[in-house]
Amino acid sequence: MLRALKQLWRGELPLGDAIVTWGILVAVPINVVTTVLFWWLISIDRPIAALVIGNIPSVPFNIFCAVGIWRSAARITDPFWRATLRAITVVAAAVLSVT
Repeated sequence: MLRALKQLWRGELPLGDAIVTWGILVAVPINVVTTVLFWWLISIDRPIAALVIGNIPSVPFNIFCAVGIWRSAARITDPFWRATLRAITVVAAAVLSVT
């Protein structure tokens, strides 16, 4: 797993693997769990804990995934598709970071 994370960071994974495996199958559950914990902690009046639990695990991981997907998209030779996929990466990372 550590090797796969290094490959993701370096952009060495195929773009489909980077997006599906790390951007969806791993990042979405992390974001769902941290969001549920955030709202639960807010509901029991623990705003500082909610801020920490809701952001510390998910935001850095989302940034990490976005960088890896961005770098994987850089390997695409067609400039139009490379630019399009990079733009989608930025938007998706922003959406995941907010949820």
